[in-house]
Amino acid sequence: MADKGCLKRLQKEYHALCKEPVPQIVARPLPNDILEWRK
Repeated sequence: MADKGCLKRLQKEYHALCKEPVPQIVARPLPNDILEWRK
C-alpha cells in the first residue's frame, strides 16, 4: 500500500489534470485504485 504522501500527490495531480487537461491525452485512475491509471 502506498503512503499517505503518495496518495495525496496523485490526487492533487489528478485534480490538476481534470482542471486543465493535456490536449490529445486521456488518463484517469481506476475508481478503486488511484495507483493504477488507464487511458
